Amino acid sequence: MDTDGQAGLTKTELEAGIEKEWKGLNSGAKVSAIDYGNWALSVMGSSEVMPNFLSFDSNFNGGMTKTEFRNGLRNEFARADENEDGIVSREELTYSITMPRRGNDRRDEATDERTPDGVERIPRR
Repeated sequence: MDTDGQAGLTKTELEAGIEKEWKGLNSGAKVSAIDYGNWALSVMGSSEVMPNFLSFDSNFNGGMTKTEFRNGLRNEFARADENEDGIVSREELTYSITMPRRGNDRRDEATDERTPDGVERIPRR
């Protein structure tokens, strides 16, 4: 959707992208989870990416309408636009990943980023 190649998505690009992607995704009044998965695979490289189909199917009836698709993408844009400047930057799309600790290695090191609950926090870059 980033049509100007500036490594950020503006609201204008989002709105144009919604229309373009809906045309590529839609084969009727509603889109199934399978159709959405196929679209996600072809557009985003995986059918397992977020947001997933259930993020869009707001009434959980097994079909996604254009309104649900539009609202879902707008909600994702608003969530990702952390500084609320109307642009979702590449930096805003990267997020802190929480990973469980593996094994019984609980050495206390000065540079250890683990928390008392045993979860390692990987900071945002």
